[in-house]
Amino acid sequence: MKNILIVDIPTGPVFPTDLFTDYNARIQNYRSKSQDIFFRQVGIVSGPAQSYTRGLLVIASILEQCGAKIFYINSDANPEYLQECLHIIDTIDYVLVSTKTNTYPIILDLLLKIKTKKPSVISILGGPHVTALPEDCLSDASVDVVVRGEGDNTIKDLYLTLSRGSDLKDVKGIAYKNQKTDIVITEDRQRLNSIEISSLPLPAYHLLPGGINNYYVYLETTRGCTYNCAFCSGPKYWRHCGTTRSVAHFMSELDYLEKYINKYNLLHISDPMLGITTDQKKIIQALQKRKNMFHFSCDIKANYVTPDLIQEMTKASVNIFSIGIETTNDKSLKVIRKNITASEEIEACKKIKHIKDSFIKSYWITGLPGETAGTLLKQNQLMYNLLKDGTIDQVCSHILVPYPGTDLFQTPEKFSLKILHQDWIHYEGRSYPPVYRLESLTEHEIYNYFLQSLVLELKYYQEIFRDQRSPSSLSMKSGIMAGGIKEVPFSKVKGRLL
Repeated sequence: MKNILIVDIPTGPVFPTDLFTDYNARIQNYRSKSQDIFFRQVGIVSGPAQSYTRGLLVIASILEQCGAKIFYINSDANPEYLQECLHIIDTIDYVLVSTKTNTYPIILDLLLKIKTKKPSVISILGGPHVTALPEDCLSDASVDVVVRGEGDNTIKDLYLTLSRGSDLKDVKGIAYKNQKTDIVITEDRQRLNSIEISSLPLPAYHLLPGGINNYYVYLETTRGCTYNCAFCSGPKYWRHCGTTRSVAHFMSELDYLEKYINKYNLLHISDPMLGITTDQKKIIQALQKRKNMFHFSCDIKANYVTPDLIQEMTKASVNIFSIGIETTNDKSLKVIRKNITASEEIEACKKIKHIKDSFIKSYWITGLPGETAGTLLKQNQLMYNLLKDGTIDQVCSHILVPYPGTDLFQTPEKFSLKILHQDWIHYEGRSYPPVYRLESLTEHEIYNYFLQSLVLELKYYQEIFRDQRSPSSLSMKSGIMAGGIKEVPFSKVKGRLL
C-alpha cells in the first residue's frame, strides 16, 4: 500500500486594484440582498463558498479502491496547508495536485518545498494547465509526471505501474521524465464512455475537512463539451465531446448528499448541456418525481433554451440559470466561434425569465477580440439596461484571459491579440493589469471598461435599493475612463472574489 498526498488548491490569488476591491465589496453586499429576496420566495438556503476540486475527489475514491492510503489537504479549508503538507510528507510516496493556470506557480513552490524535504517523493500533476503545456511543466525539476486530460483511468493505471516499479512508457495519457531526464509523451488515452463514467465511484466526500456541509457542491450530468469556443480550454481538454452519466449514477450521488447535508439545499450542476441529451432529460424527469430536499443552479447554453425545457427544469427545482452572454458585439461572437448572436442570447434570457421561479446569472467577458471602445461602452450600458428591465437578475463580469490550451493562446496573431507575458499567477479574470492587449485597446483600457461595468452594476443596485449615497469614485468623471487606473495601487488578495 502506498501513501498518497492529494493537495487541493481550488481557488487562486487575485491581484485587484483598490477601485475593484471597493466596488466588488459593495456589489457583493447588494447581490446578497437581491438573491435573498428570490431565495426566500422559492425556499432556497444558500451554502458556503468554500470549494474543492470535484475531479480530485473522484480520483481519490479510485485510488482508495486500489488500496492506497489517501491524505487530502484543502487550501480553502486550511490557509496553513503548506505547513500541513510538510508535517506529513515523510510518510508520503506520491503527491498529486490538479493545476489551473493561475495556481500553477503556487503549486510549483509547494512542490519545491516538498521535494527539498523529501526528494524521493514522486509528484503527479493533472488539470488543464499541464495538459496544455506538458513539456513546459516537466522542464521544472519538481514535476515528475503529468496526467494529460481526463485522469480517472490514467491515474489508476499510473498508480499500479508505479507500485510495481514498471516502466511508465506503456501508461497512456501521461508525460514524464525518463532516467535520462528526457521528456516522454505517451499515447493519448481514449475518453471514458457513458458506461465507464457511470461505473466510477462517487467523489470521496468523506475526505473533506469539516465535512460536506462546509462546501459548495458541484454536480455533473455530463463531462466535456462539444463546442469550440476560442477562449475556452475545455474543448481541447475534452476533445470536443461530451459524455453523459446514467440517471441511476446521478441519483445515487444525491442519495449520498441527502444523508450528510443539512445546513443548505442549493447544489450546482456545472455542465451546460442539462436537458439536452436523452439521459439528461431522464435526470430532469427523475428529479421531478423525487421528493428531495435540494434546489439546483445550472449552466445552460442559450441556443438550447425553449420555454418547455425551462418549465420542465423549474418543476425539477432547477431555479438558477447561469448563461454566458459574453458580449453584445456579434463580430466578437463570430471571431470566438460562439455560433450565436447577441440578440439570440438575450432572447434566451427573456424565455427563461418568462417562467415563474427562475433566476438568471449572466456572464460577460470584457476585451474579446474584435471589441473596441465603442462596442464596450455599448455593452456596459446594455448590461445595465438588462438589469433594469428584468431580463437578467445578476451580472458576473470578467476580463478575457488567453489561457494555455485555447486558440487565443496558441495563435494570438489570428485574433489580433498580443500576449504580454507568461507570469501565470496573473492569468486571472479580475487581476490588474490584464496579460494581453488588442490592436484596438491597451491592457489598461480593457481594465477601465471592466471597471465601468462594475460601476454601472453598482448604480443599478443603488437605484433599486434606494441608496442615496453617491461617492465620487462612482462617477464616470472620476478618471476611470481616462487611463488613471495605471497609477492606482493594487493589493494581493488570497481567495475567491465572486
